[in-house]
Amino acid sequence: MKKLLFLLITLLVMIPTIASAHTELTSPTPAANQVVKEDLKTIVLTYEGKIESLSTMDLIKDGQKIFFVSVTPKDNQMIGTLSAPLENGSYTIQWSIAGAHGHPIKGEIPSKVQKEVKAEQRLKQSNQYGQMLLLKHISIIPVLIFAFINGVLSRKSIKLPSFNPRP
Repeated sequence: MKKLLFLLITLLVMIPTIASAHTELTSPTPAANQVVKEDLKTIVLTYEGKIESLSTMDLIKDGQKIFFVSVTPKDNQMIGTLSAPLENGSYTIQWSIAGAHGHPIKGEIPSKVQKEVKAEQRLKQSNQYGQMLLLKHISIIPVLIFAFINGVLSRKSIKLPSFNPRP
């Protein structure tokens, strides 16, 4: 019995145990399903352990990839910098890292940007609409002048009794 117990203990000590070496995402900014209401130019993903330099992230909006100016893995964080703040809409952050022991790990973080439209932007948009409306109405004037010349003045110049511009 003692020999069997000694053999079991020896086997347990000699057989290597599987350690949990996976680096998990602990705190993304923006968080999963978060609605961001202010300008967002930097995305920061923080992990449990150190990540390797081969780690990457992509930002997807409506199936289109939005490019980062830079994606920098530092210790346990991956920082993505954008050239301009994100517009309103739904986004997905797709990340892929190599953990401390080289294990590849992937994930997705859905989020939404819903910034409030400021009064200045509304005024600018309404001014643009007003300008386009004015241009539309001004562009009708040459059409009316052409119709007047074609219909009324050409009738006077031809002076044929059979000429009738009206159908």
